[in-house]
Amino acid sequence: MVPAPALASDFSILIVGLIAFGISGVLLVQVLVAVVFLLNGRYKTKSPGLFVGFAAALVLIGAATVLSESSHLSSNDTLGLLAAVIVPGVIAISLPLLQRTMSKP
Repeated sequence: MVPAPALASDFSILIVGLIAFGISGVLLVQVLVAVVFLLNGRYKTKSPGLFVGFAAALVLIGAATVLSESSHLSSNDTLGLLAAVIVPGVIAISLPLLQRTMSKP
C-alpha cells in the first residue's frame, strides 16, 4: 500500500504538470496566431501589448506554480516543466515585438 501523504503529493505533482502543459498549450496557440499574422503579411497585430502582457502573465503563473511544487519534484522534472512553460512564453512574447519592429518603415 502507498502511504496517503505520498499519494496526495503525487496528485499535486500531476496537477502542477497539467497546469504547466495547459499554459504551454495556450502559449503555443498564441504563437500560432502570431505566425499566421506574419504569413498573411499583417505585420502589426491589433494590440501587441495585450499579447505580450497575456503571455508574460501566463509565464509567471506557470513558473510560480512549478516552483511552488519543486520540493516534491526531482531537479530534472522541475527544469523540464519550467522549460515547457518558459520556452513557448519567450517565443510568444518575442513574436509580437518582432512584428511591431517589422511594421515600422
